[in-house]
Amino acid sequence: MAKIQRLIEPGERIVYRARFGPARVIYELVVTAAALTVGALTGPGILLAILFLAVWLYAERSLREVVVTNQRVIQKKGWIRPQIDEINLRQVESIKNNGQRIVIIGSGGSKMKLPYFLADEAGLSRAIRSPHLAPTTDDTTSAGYVAAAHTTDADPFAGRPFWKRPVFIALAVVFGPALLIGPFVDVSEDTAVSATETAGSDQTPDKAVSEDSTKVTSAAPAKVSLKGLPDEVLQVVETDVLRYARRSLTVQLSKEIDEASQVEIARYLQAQEPRFRNTYVDYYLPGMVEGAGAWAVAHIEAGVVKAQTLGLTSAEIQKLASADTGSEIIGRWRDDRPGVGSIMTIGKEKGGFVLSRKFPDGDSMTQRLKEKPGANERRFDIHPADTDFGEYLLVRQSGTLEFHDAEGLVFAARPTN
Repeated sequence: MAKIQRLIEPGERIVYRARFGPARVIYELVVTAAALTVGALTGPGILLAILFLAVWLYAERSLREVVVTNQRVIQKKGWIRPQIDEINLRQVESIKNNGQRIVIIGSGGSKMKLPYFLADEAGLSRAIRSPHLAPTTDDTTSAGYVAAAHTTDADPFAGRPFWKRPVFIALAVVFGPALLIGPFVDVSEDTAVSATETAGSDQTPDKAVSEDSTKVTSAAPAKVSLKGLPDEVLQVVETDVLRYARRSLTVQLSKEIDEASQVEIARYLQAQEPRFRNTYVDYYLPGMVEGAGAWAVAHIEAGVVKAQTLGLTSAEIQKLASADTGSEIIGRWRDDRPGVGSIMTIGKEKGGFVLSRKFPDGDSMTQRLKEKPGANERRFDIHPADTDFGEYLLVRQSGTLEFHDAEGLVFAARPTN
């Protein structure tokens, strides 16, 4: 690693060496605290956060140097192939200081951006503007001015206590907070469950819920015990966990339940893992595709429970189905997706098949269909004039209507009967 002193030409001498100031330490502590907090919340991520901080602090404090000589301003950064920036003092047109960093503007519009939060920025600016003046007695006591004896290859940190050297400061900033928060981070082997171990375990469903809410979940979704839940609940899957903060679950239902039951189930699931501040539950009816929108949701945030049915209710289905007319009905299905829920009817009319949709707000739409014969199911392609995405419908032997596009399955709808 080349030292900046080796760039000094014969007859040239360093009159000012830039240092990092106290504001830089505060800035580094804030970045360190934020990175370690995120690392602690993501489990093993704390090790990556510490490694990142160590590399960043070492690069900033040990591999960046800024000096002012009696001829030019020199900045060195980098390690294996260091980058050298310099501006001749006679070519300096202006110096801008925004309170965080200094930007030197040279002739021709060239710029040199110095590191953030340097100490004694006023002294640095004075050294750049007055290169012909020798340092005064007051200047030599400033943080940046150096004596002639230190303008060669001498150690620029000679005479400093070891605890004031950049390397020690970097280590203290990185590992100090880690040691302080270490006792509060659970990294025991019992809290880590691998996907392989989970898949191959002999646990029964009643034992699948850990009593420790600080565990790190496996890559595969974890099934939750159904003990104590109503018969309408077919399956509960823990889909996402953020340590101490939130827990997200999906609940498969055998039939519709009212909002009071939605709240009751959510409270019971939250009581299983009370250390989580927030619990989010998504309810799906049979045949619904996860990720395409839940039929109902219940959120527990700071002890307050809110439940809402987003899809169609039985009363709405009955009303929409009774208003549906058609010469020959092939089938009728319910689309339970939130916000776009509707009754979908495939009917045969003069000239071909038609898909009609009726929405709770009174709107409706129709699309022309063309049937393609299939061995195990009926396929209806939507007329190209009525769609831009190559959509088609599949009526499975089970009675489910699947809506597909060029990317694959979009959603599934159950028969209304």
